[in-house]
Amino acid sequence: MKKISLLLTTLVLSATLAMAQCPQITSAQFIRTGITSYSLTVNYTGGNGNINVLIFCATNPTSGIPDVRCFAANGTGTNTINFNCFIEPLVILVPTVDAPCGQGAPCSTPYFVSNPGSGPVPIKLGSFYANRDGNQIKLIWESQTEINAERYQIERKIDRDFEVVAEIEATNNIAGSQYSYVDVNPTAATSQYRLKMVDQDGTYSYSEIRAVKGMGTGTDFSIFPNPSSGTSRLTITDITPSTEVQVVDHAGRIVRTIRMHNTNSIELNNLQKGMYMIRVINKETGAVVTRKLSVIH
Repeated sequence: MKKISLLLTTLVLSATLAMAQCPQITSAQFIRTGITSYSLTVNYTGGNGNINVLIFCATNPTSGIPDVRCFAANGTGTNTINFNCFIEPLVILVPTVDAPCGQGAPCSTPYFVSNPGSGPVPIKLGSFYANRDGNQIKLIWESQTEINAERYQIERKIDRDFEVVAEIEATNNIAGSQYSYVDVNPTAATSQYRLKMVDQDGTYSYSEIRAVKGMGTGTDFSIFPNPSSGTSRLTITDITPSTEVQVVDHAGRIVRTIRMHNTNSIELNNLQKGMYMIRVINKETGAVVTRKLSVIH
């Protein structure tokens, strides 16, 4: 009788220990990262074992053999698994204790994950430039990634509201693509351009605005405030991929060189008291425009 009681006590203690070691999944979600690619993030706590990841590339687990993954879940942590499915997947997470990776009975209720969460935006823009060349405006842009993208609308504003001047179909390349467009624009006024990036479901977002000088005018920029207390913002029209800003002190020394990259506005900060010359150089044409900046702490 004592032996039976001791055996029962041992079984209870073993079961209790197994439950104490069983990893607990606190949350899990996967997002679409490409046309057929997904990323699964699993948060877990309080265990010392493994979590088997059963990936079914179908809505019904009985319709096929899963892709089985596994990772160790000791204590509290997060693990990310990337995988591919041609249709929307179903993922089952199975916590185990004292079993080889990918095997063993669940030590707690399996965790089901379906319906992707909010994935990346359809288009992630890398760079966008606008530059006048005679009576034409050359627009060049590059996307870093495109997912379910449909088209780009090029919008221009001269006097009043933005208007669509062209549409270009998106390549829908996950790795991104390069685009260009030439707009005939002989106006003497400053023009503004932006991209409207449209998804296949009709949703859209806008790029930053690029200002371009008018026909027959030179490259222009402004500095505000001027005089300044050590920090001013320089804004340039007609931004190109090769624009350089030089800060020259009263002795003619170049104290700072800044390369404009995918922006038409930069800060000139931490300048000592004194008078400076600010040069903006178009590295493609060699054109130089200079303005004075006074710093009066």
